[in-house]
Amino acid sequence: AVTLVTTSDPGFYNDSIGTALNLTNGGDTSTGMFPVFDDSAVSFATAPDLSTASGALGNWLTDPGSLNANWSAEASIPNAWTPGDEVAIIYEFNTLGATNVVANFGVDNGIFVWLDGNYEFGARAGGGPVAGEYSISLGNLAAGTHYLQLLLEDHGGTNGYIVEITADEF
Repeated sequence: AVTLVTTSDPGFYNDSIGTALNLTNGGDTSTGMFPVFDDSAVSFATAPDLSTASGALGNWLTDPGSLNANWSAEASIPNAWTPGDEVAIIYEFNTLGATNVVANFGVDNGIFVWLDGNYEFGARAGGGPVAGEYSISLGNLAAGTHYLQLLLEDHGGTNGYIVEITADEF
């Protein structure tokens, strides 16, 4: 397998979301997307409504090549942020085409994943980040620039995340 993205790769980072998403998207129950300090295990088949954080996020899903001033280019994305806050990350990578692309994630406590602006996956569970906690198949990628867009949800006393995207051929 060829590694396309790892946690330590440079990317774009946005920690200006803060608590803007708390209690949105049904967050007042254990099945909601942005509860306050509730780390029950749940998966999300549909993307969250991020409108309450639109000022902070800007056009990150539709035009990640032109980000607003809340985004910073980081040599290494911070692996800790303010507990109770959400942060967003973008990894940009280029391929000449890639087959059987698989994304593996570990996170404390929730994650929402988009590839090239298309929602792929979301889940939350208690406990710290464990490599391979979530694994999703992204299929084959055409040649060109791609964007892995992550929204990390944290409602615990600690946080952190792990990401690795691999492909059979690159």
